[in-house]
Amino acid sequence: APSSRTDRARPEEPRRRTRLRCRGDAMNFFSNRDGGMEKQLFDLKFTSKQLEKLASKSTKQEREELLKVKKALQKGDMDIARIHGQNAIRNRNTGNNYLRLASRMDAVASRVESAVKMKQVTKQMSGVVKSMDKASTPHPRPAEPARIHACFSRRVPVLARRAPLRCSRRWIWRRLQL
Repeated sequence: APSSRTDRARPEEPRRRTRLRCRGDAMNFFSNRDGGMEKQLFDLKFTSKQLEKLASKSTKQEREELLKVKKALQKGDMDIARIHGQNAIRNRNTGNNYLRLASRMDAVASRVESAVKMKQVTKQMSGVVKSMDKASTPHPRPAEPARIHACFSRRVPVLARRAPLRCSRRWIWRRLQL
C-alpha cells in the first residue's frame, strides 16, 4: 500500500491561482469575462459588510473588557484592571481600524459601481447610435416605406377579424413579412 500522499493514485486537479499577479490582473479586472467588474463590485461590498460586523464585534468585546475593569477596580486589583483596560483600548483601536478599512472599501465600491454603470450606458448608447445610423441612411427604394405602410393598413382589419386574440403589432408585422 502506498504510504505517502504523492504515491496515491488520484486524478490531478488543476491548480487555481489565488494570488494576484502584479500587471495582468489590473487588465483582467476591467475585462468583461464572466462579469469581472460586477463580481469585483459584489466582493467589495461583501468585504465591507464583513469589516463592519468585525467592528461591531470589537465594540462588544471592548464593552466586556470595560465591565471587567470596573469589577477589578471594585475588588481593588489594580494590575488586573490595568490589563483589562489595555485590552479594551486594543479592542477599540481594532474596531476603529475595521471601520476605517470598511469606509475605504465602500469608496472603492462606489467608484467601481459608477464604472459599471458608465460601461452599461456606453454600450446602450452605441446601440442607439447604430440604429440611428441605419434610420438616417436613405432608403434604397424611396417608394418602399410607403408600399409597406399601405400593405399594413390594408391587412390590419382583415387580420383583426380573423384572429382578434393574436392582433399584436409584432404578430401582424411578422405576417406582413411572410
